[in-house]
Amino acid sequence: MKTLYFLLLIMVTFSGCRLRERERELERRTTELNQKEQQLTLREQQLNQKEEELTKREKALTSPADSTQDSTVVYNPNLVGRWSVQMRCTETSCEGSAVGDTRSLQWIISYKDNMVFVQALENNRLVRVYTGTFQEGALQLTAQQDPSAANTRMTVRLQFKTANTMEGQREITREGNCRIIYAVGLTKL
Repeated sequence: MKTLYFLLLIMVTFSGCRLRERERELERRTTELNQKEQQLTLREQQLNQKEEELTKREKALTSPADSTQDSTVVYNPNLVGRWSVQMRCTETSCEGSAVGDTRSLQWIISYKDNMVFVQALENNRLVRVYTGTFQEGALQLTAQQDPSAANTRMTVRLQFKTANTMEGQREITREGNCRIIYAVGLTKL
């Protein structure tokens, strides 16, 4: 019987030792996990700071810092030259125009005074002049105002599809809630 008590005492003692070892191991692992969590939190903060810096740099590269600095100052040889222009009316609320109407023009695009300068020709006759800039990755053009059409505004927004083609739209707004939108396609000649 004494042996049985002795064996029982030894088992309890060893199980107590193992329990203490397990507790120490658990504490060690908890400490390691806390350290790793702190390292990950620190790394996440560093990545967030780098992301903010990259966002600031991207904004600085894609948008002008002020109105005197313009992205069109960078010469784009693909833009300059003669272009065949096809326009098709896609939306209208004006009398005298209809959806599906088409126009064919030729544009001569160049740079002048750090601006994009466009001469629109119809049957080799100058019909309109646009000036513009690159904004938000697109070419933004506005027609120079004709004094007889004081309440008319024409804007064109184009994007390169290939080095020799551009697509976009031209919008004409006039007083009296009149608006015409053309789908515009350009092919370099």
